[in-house]
Amino acid sequence: MTNPFLKITNEYDPIAEHIIDAVAEIGETSVEEILSDSRKAIICRMRATAMMLIRHYTKLSLPQIGSMFGRDHTTVMSAIRQAQMMGAKFEGYEKLCDQIMENANARSN
Repeated sequence: MTNPFLKITNEYDPIAEHIIDAVAEIGETSVEEILSDSRKAIICRMRATAMMLIRHYTKLSLPQIGSMFGRDHTTVMSAIRQAQMMGAKFEGYEKLCDQIMENANARSN
């Protein structure tokens, strides 16, 4: 069953939803807040992480990912660059991403 807050495109990939759910859980916030227009730094970082992981682990295009979040494909490109910079800057970010994916994969089974 798809999350009603996701703006799913015609090419639905359930792992994308699981990634968003896992980011929300680990970030101790709601899916609704990640998908919202919130510009709080912590929410933006979680959203960027989710977009980067969805791009890496699915075959969804940038416009499709943008559609899930109610955003333009260029916003997704910018968010992915931001997440990659976080990975280079913050020790433990890669481990956090691995934990998110472990959580998302557990949801798939």
